[in-house]
Amino acid sequence: MAWRRRLFDFFDTIDLDELLAYRTPKVVIIKDRVLGALRLSGLIAVAIYFLLVRIVADQGYYEFENVIAMMETSLEAPANGLTAAALLPYCLGSQTPGLPTPPLPCVTGSAAWVALPSTGNSELFVATRLKEQHGDSNFSESYLQEPEAYTVGVTFLITAPSFYDEFRDPTFAKSIEQVKTRLLDQSNVEMAGALTRVNRFDVMSLGSLLHAAGISDLDAMCGDGDATLRHKGAILVANIHCTTNRNGGISKCDYRVTKMPHAEAKISVPNGANDFVQQRRGVKIIFQVSGKMGVFKWSAFIIAWVSAVATFGFVSVVVDALLRWVMPLRDVYSVLKWEESVDFSEYRQGCPSAVQAVEHL
Repeated sequence: MAWRRRLFDFFDTIDLDELLAYRTPKVVIIKDRVLGALRLSGLIAVAIYFLLVRIVADQGYYEFENVIAMMETSLEAPANGLTAAALLPYCLGSQTPGLPTPPLPCVTGSAAWVALPSTGNSELFVATRLKEQHGDSNFSESYLQEPEAYTVGVTFLITAPSFYDEFRDPTFAKSIEQVKTRLLDQSNVEMAGALTRVNRFDVMSLGSLLHAAGISDLDAMCGDGDATLRHKGAILVANIHCTTNRNGGISKCDYRVTKMPHAEAKISVPNGANDFVQQRRGVKIIFQVSGKMGVFKWSAFIIAWVSAVATFGFVSVVVDALLRWVMPLRDVYSVLKWEESVDFSEYRQGCPSAVQAVEHL
């Protein structure tokens, strides 16, 4: 039948030796110092990356787990007392006026009252301005007296729960007494003397936290320029970043504080029949802990090693591409590098050209 003949004719046109040709690598020594230097430089760069970055810096031989933290915060009045209201330019009746916003009466109270409604968890609120409702339309406003002088206390316990459950190793559960902590400024430089350890608490003033966030003064104007931070409030995120040591545990943590842009901290304290008794503006500090703990795993090391080996192969691919398409003698290099053999079907059939080509090998 015609279709069967056409099918046979089609298969007759296919050269199976070409279709099923076996492609095998061929070692060709090309004596070109430029190519050799490029390949050697690439291999050295990959080796340095593997050793210094993947093994030393990234600790590629570890399997990591993110830590979780249990935190406690507190607020205390300054031990040496507060600066007199008459010396504070934002207080009504101050002897040193001159701020861009009108002064208000200054009030003070216990540390617990200043921190109201904080509950001692990872979020701490420090009031700076109060607005109290009196009836339906009357209200009064006041500033807190020197809130930046109050001291903030922070304590935490960090753990890698899965590792601790598996190994029962105290390396994977650390209290704050077992780690060294620092308060860093916006340039990641330690603020000397700004943080002290008192029993199980890290203690620092609110003013130090503001400086760490790049805020020189609560009387600095907000981004929109219509009021001060003392008047509107601010939100700070204090990230306690813990670094992994060579044993896979944690021995050092750094406080890095960031002010949230275009954010104000306002809390209304409810009271029974009224919608609220007091509207509080202030500085809200959100503490969070980040970091990892690790355990040595051969599987993690093998993955790091395999990635390095694959990168070694990529160096050869790049050099081959330069050899074939970029180098001035690319035509000569290509002939040396990529060679096509005779058709051995023709050789087995006795084709003179194929026989002669094999005899000249």
